[in-house]
Amino acid sequence: MITRGEGLIPQAATYSFSSQWPVCETLMDAVRGKAYYEFSVRTKKNVTVSLDRVEIVLRAQKNAPRNYVLMYSMDNGANFKEACPVREISATINEGEFQRPIPLNGISELQSMPGKTKVIFRLYAWNSRSATKDNAFRIGKSSMIRPALAIYGHQES
Repeated sequence: MITRGEGLIPQAATYSFSSQWPVCETLMDAVRGKAYYEFSVRTKKNVTVSLDRVEIVLRAQKNAPRNYVLMYSMDNGANFKEACPVREISATINEGEFQRPIPLNGISELQSMPGKTKVIFRLYAWNSRSATKDNAFRIGKSSMIRPALAIYGHQES
């Protein structure tokens, strides 16, 4: 399940998870303003898992954020760490565009995780230009053949 930070305003969009975004000039503005999307994964009991990558389709209107970063927490949201360097959204079309995959296989904490481990991810976005017009930042569009958000990993024996 994807949720929104308190600083976002839900917006209707076909096959997308969409929000109107506040003006955030920096990552710290986005963190303070609670401008993020959140999702999590939990490993099954008695199963060891390693995470490989996150793939995401983003859609951004002309005044929406242009920069984003994926962060993760393994302590139930008390502390977040960067999962990737800051990225600039590639130009998007109405269908949305796949962004470069975010590799997780180089993060030791996300490898060989024991059963019942929970990882919370937050996608923070900033460098938006307007809080009132053409400022939607979306995950999607999903379709029958492509997910808009996917976390890949593997079970270890």
